[in-house]
Amino acid sequence: MIFKNLENTVRVNKKERRKMNIDTIKNIFGLKTDGVITSEQDDFRGNVYELGLREAHKKLGIACSKPGVNGEAVITRNNGKDGNQNSTKRSISYHRCNITNSNKKLAVGDILDYTPEATILVRRLTQGNEAFKNHILNEIRLSNNEHRRQSLRLIHEYAYPRNKTGVYGNDMFIWTPSNFMIPTSIQPTSSLGGHIVKKCELGEVIKSVIYGNNNFQDFLRKNIELTNDNGKVINPIWYAYSKPLYRGDYYVLPAASTATAFWWGVLTKDNIATLLTLGDLLINLEVINKVIWATPILRVTVPIENINDEPNFLYYKRALAPLGKWDRVELGLVEKCFQAFIPGSEPIKNDLDWNQSLRDNDHDDAQEIFSAIADSISVVGDKDGRTVVGVIEDAKNSGQPLILEALANLDGTSKPGWLFIGQTKNGKSTIIAPLADSTTQNVILIPCSREEFKSDWVKDNGGTVILFNRPDANVVLIKEGVKDPDSATIQKRQEELHKEDELYVKEMIASIEKKWIDREKIVGMPITFDIGQAAGITRYFNFISAFIMEWGKMWLRRHSKTRERCLFVFDNFTDIPSHTKYRSSGPLGSIPKEVATHLATQIKSLVSTGTNMGSSCWVATASPGDLSIIGEDFINHFNVRFYVVSDTRGYHAYVFSGPYSEKEAEFSLKMDAGKINDEMEIPPSLLAVLNTRLPGALKERYERLEFHGRGSEAWTERVPQELFLQED
Repeated sequence: MIFKNLENTVRVNKKERRKMNIDTIKNIFGLKTDGVITSEQDDFRGNVYELGLREAHKKLGIACSKPGVNGEAVITRNNGKDGNQNSTKRSISYHRCNITNSNKKLAVGDILDYTPEATILVRRLTQGNEAFKNHILNEIRLSNNEHRRQSLRLIHEYAYPRNKTGVYGNDMFIWTPSNFMIPTSIQPTSSLGGHIVKKCELGEVIKSVIYGNNNFQDFLRKNIELTNDNGKVINPIWYAYSKPLYRGDYYVLPAASTATAFWWGVLTKDNIATLLTLGDLLINLEVINKVIWATPILRVTVPIENINDEPNFLYYKRALAPLGKWDRVELGLVEKCFQAFIPGSEPIKNDLDWNQSLRDNDHDDAQEIFSAIADSISVVGDKDGRTVVGVIEDAKNSGQPLILEALANLDGTSKPGWLFIGQTKNGKSTIIAPLADSTTQNVILIPCSREEFKSDWVKDNGGTVILFNRPDANVVLIKEGVKDPDSATIQKRQEELHKEDELYVKEMIASIEKKWIDREKIVGMPITFDIGQAAGITRYFNFISAFIMEWGKMWLRRHSKTRERCLFVFDNFTDIPSHTKYRSSGPLGSIPKEVATHLATQIKSLVSTGTNMGSSCWVATASPGDLSIIGEDFINHFNVRFYVVSDTRGYHAYVFSGPYSEKEAEFSLKMDAGKINDEMEIPPSLLAVLNTRLPGALKERYERLEFHGRGSEAWTERVPQELFLQED
């Protein structure tokens, strides 16, 4: 007996026992029991629990048998008793693609290779933008610069113009007869490799489906089991029951303040993508004489203020009108549809007296319909995400933001690196700037070439622009009066200059840290560098190497105390590998190659292990081949890779993750040649295609403009005297 332990503890006082029974049901398990207990002599097991369970069986239309050998839920058709042993037993699998492991597309159509009948439920998942909103609000709070605060408000409005919710994906339940679902050994089944729902999880599954939320995924992540004091699992049907109020052609869930209606109709390859954005799509599938027959039902839900309000489904009626035959489910069938959506339930096809052929001699929509469903359950964002990287560009998610916090790993997990690839002037820096600014104010933006464009947003945000205008040794020696110095003299002087610069950097970082301590907060961030016309690039690269080393030491001290994080961004990385190809016969000998190689190795270390000192690292470069100078495997150290192109519509990014493959290399070459088209083979590691249509105000703030030739007003503000030692 499930509550045997509880009964023993309160046997002496029946009034106290009765009160505890009611409190247990109401407060612990959330079941409303008004009117169930009528007498203090009522037996707990025989009244509250059993009557509630019978009511749940009746209203949900299913019963749950003993768990299978692997603990899986086994659902039977309800016949008014404990379940009909002669009825078909069904089990359930759950699918929600992990964004970091979504390289292989789920073959949904394979279900019918393992079972003659199946039901799939594809749910439309929505999530409030609280995590992103809270992150932006926190960044606004941290900033003492009005320009940055305005930019962050624009970024939030761009990402979530409705400021309420954003669709971030779909998930899917499959239920089939248990003997086709549960493997007897390691072999494919109708589960398609999904999570087999256990009996202890079924209550959360049903609740999640009834209320149309994603609690079940949270439940799985926390690995919760519902048990009583004896460790026995509570009957999931009793636990999950929620009483809907039927109102003709819709029903109301008072606890959720929602109203739900159903439509039934015809699936096609042309309407499937839109249907998946409108609501939850239930499809009963059956194979008869090698023909796939389907009975689809669409469930849509709208909010109501109170249970007596008349819900407004007009939006869905208009949206469904152009999609072919889709009719509202009318009186008498709403309760049947409610029950049909309960995972493990029987198909509703006989009640509707309607089904359609997905594959016959005249047409074959099945493959494209199943493909669209597979696409829909690939995660397009993370509900706890904070970093909006662009807007999805496809029919299903058009206009929705892509949030890649799961890939960004900004909370200190593995592989925090992002790689941006694209030819000059294709928009890499313009995309990176708002991303970096919305991620943190603690940005260190490092240009790697003299021809680098400059972005006013660093200066406008109250950041620091460090001018480096120190020449290499061959120029310095001439200024010092040395005529025609030989190579040995030049190289020796260059090494001396490098040591001078390294001491210079130590003093600069110490000055920055002291100011932060004195002010009790970070000031002067973001930081970027301006490579002056007189600067020697080899000397500049060594200066940057020294800066990275000293900054890392300083930031580790700060991160260990405050847990604050910073972001390194290396723009135009391409110029670094070009210096590794310098001939040693030049005046600086092998120094340029050694310095460039050392800097590239430092960047690789930041990408791979920077999280240990509280930093992330993004790199923008022209080609994947640029990374090979420090190992062919470097590209695999990046968690995500953005291939960026631009046209008159805006900036486009093809987002990849997972191992770098030959197909991705071919994709990169075709992109450089402008030969990307719809017919080309898509590499398996492609996550999404973004179309970043930055609003005018954002584009104006972040788009890079060429420094040289912009007039005397450009970059007139340099590093504050007290923050950075000025050049001689």
